[in-house]
Amino acid sequence: MARYLARVATPLSVETTFDKLADLSRFSEWDPGVLHGRCIRQTADGVGSIYELLLDAPFGRPCLRYTVDRFERAPQHCVIGFSGAINGLKSVDEIRVATEADGTVVTYDATLMTHFAWGLGDRLLNVYFRRLGDRAAVGLRRFLGGSAVVGDARERGRS
Repeated sequence: MARYLARVATPLSVETTFDKLADLSRFSEWDPGVLHGRCIRQTADGVGSIYELLLDAPFGRPCLRYTVDRFERAPQHCVIGFSGAINGLKSVDEIRVATEADGTVVTYDATLMTHFAWGLGDRLLNVYFRRLGDRAAVGLRRFLGGSAVVGDARERGRS
């Protein structure tokens, strides 16, 4: 299992930030590992919506299909949770957007799990996932006109 956690402070409102991030087809605008995204199915309440992301991976250009499992929209705190599987890996992600003391803060929490025990492979996966997460976090800060939250480096890449 590999885990990545990034926190970004942005001058945007909670609602504007959530609108930009809850449309998972926009991943390619901030994550350099995603070449293209599209919505396959949109539901009225968000839960059950399906997005396909074309990835730029070392093993080709696979499509990761995410399904939205959780969608909560409130004035001060919004959450979208989504999961998908590809090539023996399962990705479980959650984006939280909330008002904190210094304004709007995005917390992106991603976990990548394998369906089998890897041993040394788990450590290599964690290193690779951390590298991908670092690149995406830089893109996310640019996309939101924001900055890293103090303590972010301490939190990222936990497994």
